[in-house]
This record gives sequence, structure tokens and C-alpha cells, in this order.
Amino acid sequence: MKALPALEMSPQTEMHQQMQELLEASLRGLQKILNAQEGSLCWMNISTQELIVTIAVGPRAASYLGHRQPIGQGAAGQVALNRQPLLVKDVATNRVLAGRDTYRTRSFLCVPIQTLTEFYGVLNLTDKTTDETFTESDLEHVTRVAGQLATALSAVRRTDTLQRQVEMSEKFSAIGRIAAGLVHELSNPLDAVNRYANLMLGLVPAEGHLRDYLLQIKAGLNRMTTTVRTLGHFARLPSDHRLVLSINQTIEEALQDLGMLLYPQIKVIRLLVPNLPRIPDYGFSQVVTNLIKNACDAMPSGGTLTIRTEATKTGVLLTVSDTGVGIPESLQSAIFEPFFTTKIPGRGTGLGLAISQEIVNRYQGTLSVKSEVGRGTTFSVTLPLRTP
Repeated sequence: MKALPALEMSPQTEMHQQMQELLEASLRGLQKILNAQEGSLCWMNISTQELIVTIAVGPRAASYLGHRQPIGQGAAGQVALNRQPLLVKDVATNRVLAGRDTYRTRSFLCVPIQTLTEFYGVLNLTDKTTDETFTESDLEHVTRVAGQLATALSAVRRTDTLQRQVEMSEKFSAIGRIAAGLVHELSNPLDAVNRYANLMLGLVPAEGHLRDYLLQIKAGLNRMTTTVRTLGHFARLPSDHRLVLSINQTIEEALQDLGMLLYPQIKVIRLLVPNLPRIPDYGFSQVVTNLIKNACDAMPSGGTLTIRTEATKTGVLLTVSDTGVGIPESLQSAIFEPFFTTKIPGRGTGLGLAISQEIVNRYQGTLSVKSEVGRGTTFSVTLPLRTP
């Protein structure tokens, strides 16, 4: 099952704010109806494999907010792991929990918030104010409410995804028009300056400050030329469905073209499944090249680059993994934005992943990232089965 990172449910829009209010109102309603002393909603954070308390009600609500519970640990962690509701009528008589000092409550229930395909978190209620214990009827009621909340969350997520796709499409269209104009205006002047710089290098002594200055000018010109070339690719993404590509061959060609980057300290592991379906040429080679180059740049001191392809029930999966520096979780949602880069100045234009995302969208596929700082990054590309 897919889990929704807690950060994606932060109230960044009016819709998210309304959803947050609905969730809190639902929790308070359950607390009142079932006479529960306290309650909480924990969201699943997929990247850290933790439950995070984001909404809490009751006398100790403030102390619970922000609490993190690893998946598989504690009652809520077990519910998140097994995706099954849990009812403990009396801790003192429970065979598993009896005698544990960590449970200060007498009776509690934990219910997963999930649809058939998506898991969001866990809803918890503890101790009744009437000194009674929770019942199977209480569990059924809370389970129904949790299912309704999960359905609402799923609808919000789908709406939010469609809205982001529309916004990104409009943004790419605007940037593409700007890029085309910039390429037209800058290409010829840059070529001329570059030629004159080369002529001047042939006229100055082999050593000296003047030559050093010219070499710095050349380095700056090369970076500008690379940026303009990248903008050109952005403005003219290939879209010839009549040409077909072999995914594995495209990977091998990209590795060969980037051979200068794969210095001896980087070990390349190929796990390529043969006889994969061929795909139309919508610019997939740029996706492969960008992902491999980013992986190499993330391992300046060496490491392991693993490229894997496999056939799935619905299409083809490509993963490119490195053992490099990793990407902070706070930046992972921004790396596909045009002109956003985590590289040092002069090493990246911030367009590689944006272009890759747009190309993958042309295949009606997905491009996603999983990363952990200090341990590495994996980019996954899924392409649906299509007849070229």
C-alpha cells in the first residue's frame, strides 16, 4: 500500500485547511460520542517510516502533538504495520500488554485511516470518562468514520494532484516560449564571443595573468552555452512517436556518453531485464542522461551507481540509485521545479529534472524520488505499456 507523507497534508491551501478542520471536528465528535478522555490522529511519514501526531484532543493534547512513533512499535505502530484495527478493552487483562509500564491507559482503540489502495495514518482514542471500557460496537463505529475520512482525504489528494498538473503544464508552456526566445537571441552572440576568446588565447603568452583571465572568460562562456543548450532542449522536446527506443540500449548509450563522469571511484551496477517493450521517442534519452549525471554529481568522493529495469504488470520500471549525499526531505518536493538546484553554482542549471518530469509526463508515466541524507537517492520512472 502507498503511504501519504505527513508533509503533503499540511494546510497549505484553503482546501487543506478545510480538511484539517474536518479531521479535528471528527476527532472531537468521536471523543464526545464515545466519552473518550483523549484522542489523536497520527499521519504516516513514508520517508522516515514514522507516525507523527498532528491532531490531538484532551487534557494532555499539547504534550502529544509532534510525537513520533516508529512503524511496528507500540500499539499505533503495529496498527500502521498490519493495517488492522486494534481494540484493547483492559490493559491489565491483555495477554500481550499486561504488566507493561509504558501503557498508562486502561482501555484504548487504534484504527487505520485507509482506503483499499492508500494508507494515511491511525486514529486513536483512550480511556472512557465513565470508567467503562471500549467495546466492539465502539470499534465498528470508529472504523466507519475512519473509512469516511480516508475517502475524503483521497478525494482531496486527487484534486490537489490534478491542480498541480495543470499549474505545472501552464508553467512549462510559458517557460518553453521564453526559452525559445532566449535561445534565438543568445546563441549567435555567444558563438561570436567564444570565437574571439579562442582567437585571443592564440595571441597571448602561454603563461601570465592575461591568459588566466581569458580562461576564466572561456569557462563562464561554456557555462552560459550549456545553459542555452539546455533551454533549447526545453523549448524543443522531441515528440516523434514514429521512432522507437530500446530502454536498455538507451541506458548503455547514456553511460558511454557520460563515461568521463564515471571515474574509477564510482562502481556501476547494471540490473537490466532483457526484451523490454520498446517505447516511442519522446526524449527518454534525456531522462536517463539527467538521472545518471545527477547520481554521479551526488557522489563526489565515489560510491555505487545502480541502474535497474524491470517489467511490471502495467508497464516498465526504471530506477537509478546512488549512495551519495542524499536530498533533505524539505527539498524533495521542490527538485522538479524549473531552475531549482541543490548543486553548487556553475554545476547545474536547475532544468534537468524539470525537463525529465515533462518528458515522463508525455509517456503518461511517473517520476518520483526517495532519498535519505547521507545514504543516497533513488529516482524511479514508471512508463505504462503503450503500442508505439
